[in-house]
Amino acid sequence: MTLDAVFGADAERDLRYLTEVRGVIGDDLALVVDVPGAQDLWDVPTAIRRLREWERFDLRWVEQPLHRRTSRATGACAPRSPRRSARARTSGAPRPTSASSSPTASTCSQLDPGRCLGLTGCREVVKQVEIARVRYSAHSWSSALNTAASLHMLAISERGDTLDFKPHESPMQHDVVEDPWAPAGGMLALRSAPGLGVTVREDAVARYLFE
Repeated sequence: MTLDAVFGADAERDLRYLTEVRGVIGDDLALVVDVPGAQDLWDVPTAIRRLREWERFDLRWVEQPLHRRTSRATGACAPRSPRRSARARTSGAPRPTSASSSPTASTCSQLDPGRCLGLTGCREVVKQVEIARVRYSAHSWSSALNTAASLHMLAISERGDTLDFKPHESPMQHDVVEDPWAPAGGMLALRSAPGLGVTVREDAVARYLFE
């Protein structure tokens, strides 16, 4: 990934993007932006400055503005900047999240049941998020099965917020199940079918197996 394609790398360009997007969607729709912390673009002072510059766009949150190794420092951003931030929790065993260990550090914790020990592991993190009285969203950007699990994960708590969802067709979303998800009015509905609510196409899954 080149910096020419990364949001957060160019301050003037970011402001232009935010201005244009907010102008198109209006003031009633929530807007989230993703600054890939893995790229290590910002230090803490930069994050504070940029988040303050974006206050006028009324962002729902800014996803992972800092690299994981500076995650403890994210707490320093909150008292000096009213903008909300989200911290990714996409892999490994459940342990206290940034949101629960420091409620001012972020207002939304992102969970991925496909990477965080499934629904069981995510449920443990959700308990911690509930204690911290922040919110969590589903960082689901892979398959229809992960979308199904993520919807159930959101439904188990009133602290569940939003779900990442691909706006375009893809094999993992549309080939591996007989009944792929289709949003209506920006929403996805839980299903009453057994299990996760989708029917797996075993022949399609076999085509994508790694030996």
